[in-house]
Amino acid sequence: MGHILLPKTHSFAHQKSLPMPNALTIPRSTTWETLQKSKNLAAVTTLATGLSSANAELRHLCLQSLLARNEEPARREIVLNWKNYDEKDTSLLRSKRTQFGELTKRLLTGGSLSEKKMALAAIATLDLHDALEEILELVVDTSHALCAQATECLTLMCVRWGAQARLGKDVPTVRGRILSCVSDQLALFHQHGSQSLVDAWLSVVHWDDAGLRSLIRDPRQSAYRAVMSRLRECDRPAVVQLLAGYVARATTPKNVIKILVERRDTAMAIEIAKLSDSHTWQARLKRLRQLPPLASLKAIEAEMSQMNVELEYRLWLMVAASSDDLRQVLRGALRLSKLGTRDARQTAAEMLRLCRRPELETLVPAIQAAEFETDDNEYSLGILTQHIATWLASPSQVLAKAAREFLQDFTVDNLLDQVRHWPTQMAKAMAKIVVLVEPNVTERLTRELQSPAPRRRLAALQATQLLDCADLVSQTLMPLLDDPRLEVRVRTIDLLGALGHEALEQLIPELLADANTDIQDAANRAVRRMKRTKAKVTKQ
Repeated sequence: MGHILLPKTHSFAHQKSLPMPNALTIPRSTTWETLQKSKNLAAVTTLATGLSSANAELRHLCLQSLLARNEEPARREIVLNWKNYDEKDTSLLRSKRTQFGELTKRLLTGGSLSEKKMALAAIATLDLHDALEEILELVVDTSHALCAQATECLTLMCVRWGAQARLGKDVPTVRGRILSCVSDQLALFHQHGSQSLVDAWLSVVHWDDAGLRSLIRDPRQSAYRAVMSRLRECDRPAVVQLLAGYVARATTPKNVIKILVERRDTAMAIEIAKLSDSHTWQARLKRLRQLPPLASLKAIEAEMSQMNVELEYRLWLMVAASSDDLRQVLRGALRLSKLGTRDARQTAAEMLRLCRRPELETLVPAIQAAEFETDDNEYSLGILTQHIATWLASPSQVLAKAAREFLQDFTVDNLLDQVRHWPTQMAKAMAKIVVLVEPNVTERLTRELQSPAPRRRLAALQATQLLDCADLVSQTLMPLLDDPRLEVRVRTIDLLGALGHEALEQLIPELLADANTDIQDAANRAVRRMKRTKAKVTKQ
């Protein structure tokens, strides 16, 4: 080792009772050996002066030497110099943490204010819980000078051991004692009213702890209102995590569920996603579909760019399962479908399967309204639904299947039902999607056009016009010109006239001579339409 730099008028022995200057370097090995073998407490004092040195190597060597001495004065000096240590020092101290439990407890009990301050710092760093009762006394005494530091110390301890339990790595011998001590003080909430203690308790409890289950169900307990208030308002990660964990529990009380779904902070949604694993994920999504929509998902899109891919996909699936805003769901699904990866497409498809798919009465008016919307409103429900409809022709079977399931109500059968009740423009909007979902409608319409029920024949005629497929069923339409129902004959003439059907053109003189004026009017309309059609063809 190198030589220690000392003023010429002093020997190392003379420095025993003086602070070690920061300019000192490492003493000779023989000097260390003398100090370590010495039973004289002056050696402890000498080594302790090195604990405040700016020379990190010297300070670390002094710390090692003091740790090697099995004497309380040595450990005491280490604690009283706690503010001087760097990460290398504290790493060494953590490996020897068991040496400091009883000492820090005695310092908290009978030490001076400065000694108690250093003891709390050591306890927080080394996670010592021997002095838990003494710490709690400081926490609930809001007038004490060390209340804030004791609270921070307790909270760190509770967060650390609570997190272990929530990750499935509980250490009951440690957390159980912490929980017991904190719970005892919580029972006295009516005396001290410490909100900090409530936060600490919420940080260390686990969803399955009997004490927690009991308190959140019993408004008569003194801390009930404070606990529910903190669950509603506290933004500490540990408290948010605790509340998030209740999503997966079917036995969660309604008062907690209400708080859970009404909290608007996105941290809540993110924590729910993080708490899930591959074994519980599907059950959690199922549970979200059963619960009211989570307010914490409302603004989650703005934070998606900061997420890793796995977390982002989970959050989008949560949006699909929970949100009552279908536009948000469809925006997410379309965004993922454009990323070009298999996982992204799979997630987009899953979103459509999970979402709270609305009735036709909601989607169809939105599609109708989309005809009058500008490009600036590209995220309207109608336009988004039309984008999803394009997936039906996607080369990705996953997307095509998902779109077909999402649009499963856009069928010829449903169109036939709705044309009887809906305005023509609404039915027309629905028909635009029906032709994409069911491109082959000939057989179904033919069967309906031949139905013995007049109402069904009329609906089939209107659907044929809306689907623009009269040419596909023209052979079935001709016999309807002799239908016993006047309304059927009129609608058939209108439809064949719009088509410009040659067979109808040959029948025009006969129809114009019909005794019924409604038939005559329909024939005249057909003549005008066919003339316009021929004029357009000639012009082209």
